[in-house]
Amino acid sequence: MFAAISTDESVVSDVGPWAVEKHKLLAHYATLFARSMKGKWDELIYLDLFAGPGRCRFDNSNRIYRSSPTIVLGLADEFDSYILCDSDPENADALRARV
Repeated sequence: MFAAISTDESVVSDVGPWAVEKHKLLAHYATLFARSMKGKWDELIYLDLFAGPGRCRFDNSNRIYRSSPTIVLGLADEFDSYILCDSDPENADALRARV
């Protein structure tokens, strides 16, 4: 999940080292929530209002990683629907192409 991936020509977010812990916690919490709430409601919806482009670069290195929306989309325990938003058109276009 947190291994470097190949890059494409679309935009990536530059993030600090704190993002590693954030992404681990997000994956853990989303998995717990999706697994434990399955069947308790008609639909489970994942909402990310600041989704970004779906890929990030830690500390301006050349290593590219999946970011929040693409991490959650890759989890074994799925949500029924995903709402991914970003106010930056370039981020939204990159995420749309990657998803």
